[in-house]
Amino acid sequence: AEEIARLRKSLGPTLLVVLAHSWDQVERRMDQRACIAAVAELAAAQGYRSVIWLRHWKDPQLEGLPPAWIVACNGHRSNPWFLDAMRTLLELSDGLVTNAFGTHLGYAACFDRRLHWLPVVAEQDLSHLGGAKAAEEEAEWAERARLSAQLSERLAQADAPGVRELLDPYWGFE
Repeated sequence: AEEIARLRKSLGPTLLVVLAHSWDQVERRMDQRACIAAVAELAAAQGYRSVIWLRHWKDPQLEGLPPAWIVACNGHRSNPWFLDAMRTLLELSDGLVTNAFGTHLGYAACFDRRLHWLPVVAEQDLSHLGGAKAAEEEAEWAERARLSAQLSERLAQADAPGVRELLDPYWGFE
């Protein structure tokens, strides 16, 4: 706890970036330059002094990040310390920005981190999957897109109870 407190003090207000990412045979891509520009603008507007960019182990190497930004990776989901690493990153952060509806939102909400929506759309490539599995992933992606649109709207309206209500069925806050 002391080490986390020391690092938080050193970093100052910190924004954690968690974007849509690839996994197994599902590839997700987005305009990296647009993401970097949007995160830089958000960090400046919201008073974040530090940015931690959580990259997924399978995604391509990042190009063009400002040198002061910290690149982190909590490894593959089979890593027994995967969630511990996510917890540490959230403990270091004051806010989280994302463009994907996923588990990181529930964890950030549990830590009372400010949530921000990044309006850069991710594209999904399912060409490496076959029939039924591709259809399943497409349906899940469509549901995530629906939830993401609702979340984005509620965050834009600063509707904290509405955000919590939207996340509650997945993370059981109540």
